[in-house]
Amino acid sequence: MYKCCINERCYKRKLRENRCSSCGLSYTEASSGNGFVGKLLVKTDSEVNTFTIFTQQVEQLCKLLECNIKSTSLESDIAKKLPVNIKFQKMEQKITKILV
Repeated sequence: MYKCCINERCYKRKLRENRCSSCGLSYTEASSGNGFVGKLLVKTDSEVNTFTIFTQQVEQLCKLLECNIKSTSLESDIAKKLPVNIKFQKMEQKITKILV
């Protein structure tokens, strides 16, 4: 998890010293948003792959698993519900959408 800009045009850009490098807005700890980036291990019938997931896909995964994305223990909340069957769209080594 990282602190991010909440301006929609900035696409959850990571803050540097509480400032967005794209739009220039400054944030406090309370006013900034949260962004996510992580790795997801996916097993299909024929192989196992590691995919990168970003905020949008973490939000989709939380909806599917009924997890609270604002939880301070989000990673362990998700891990407790795994393994799970999911359908997804991918582009190279990135999952672009988890189908809910």
